[in-house]
Amino acid sequence: MAGYASGNNNAEVKASSVYYTQTTSQVTSIERGESTDGSEDARNWLDGIYGETRTTIKYPVFQPLTYYMNYISCSDAYNIAKVLTENGNTYGLSEEADSHLIKNSEWGAIAYLSQSEYGLNGINIVKNDITLASGNQERTSSEGQVGVDSVYGVSGCTTASYQ
Repeated sequence: MAGYASGNNNAEVKASSVYYTQTTSQVTSIERGESTDGSEDARNWLDGIYGETRTTIKYPVFQPLTYYMNYISCSDAYNIAKVLTENGNTYGLSEEADSHLIKNSEWGAIAYLSQSEYGLNGINIVKNDITLASGNQERTSSEGQVGVDSVYGVSGCTTASYQ
């Protein structure tokens, strides 16, 4: 999963050439501290609230135990995936690398292989839908599912703007 540099890893924080396009995000009630879900100024763990401020998308980090890149639209996820090979990227990738969002055919292969003896061997993959939003950044676990206890470290789909 793609996440943010810094914070709970030693990765270099480096801005890409693309900017966030969304100014608001749909936020769950637990994160808002309210009784209902609603719209909030767009934000992320690294930059805080950026809303209408022109903010670059930082190169993502592909490491375990890294804060998810949540509150990122599918369009922005696509844009950052396409520039992972631009000049000056932090990964040393060349233009020949095929950087893209996962395709249905690739996800199908993952789903198929996960059920084989080399994967989970028949155990179903389930969504990690634990919302960890108490505001402190200590490690927590619940029913064998582990996450980061932070308002910005939300488990679930990482490419949707709604978590």
